[in-house]
Amino acid sequence: QEARLRYGCVAKTLNGRWCSAPDAPATDADVARALELLPLFAFVGVFEDYETMVYSFHEAVGVGRAAVGPLDFVHARSTRRKVDVSDAFRATYDDPWDRAIYDAAVATYCTRFRTRNATRAFAPCDAARARGS
Repeated sequence: QEARLRYGCVAKTLNGRWCSAPDAPATDADVARALELLPLFAFVGVFEDYETMVYSFHEAVGVGRAAVGPLDFVHARSTRRKVDVSDAFRATYDDPWDRAIYDAAVATYCTRFRTRNATRAFAPCDAARARGS
């Protein structure tokens, strides 16, 4: 039940609203506006492709790969709150509002920002490249 209250967290956040506000669920309009905003971002990254994303970010902002240092790979924002989420929940959880934004973000990352000389495979980008998109 708590997970459903968080549906549309990204959609709400990109529209300037608090993610967990149970009295203000995400709407289709929130998703549409978030999708309009996405192309305006200076950079869009995907955590599933973290190492390559860091290199891609440095290239996108014009400082190049040489500016990447060990601190770029340190996990520095750990939460104090531990959340126990079962594997079964992860396997079945799908947020219908945020899924659309995530899919658009992955497409944006793959086509506009992911470095062309990536050394690691990332299936969504590799599939798009194979299709010629």
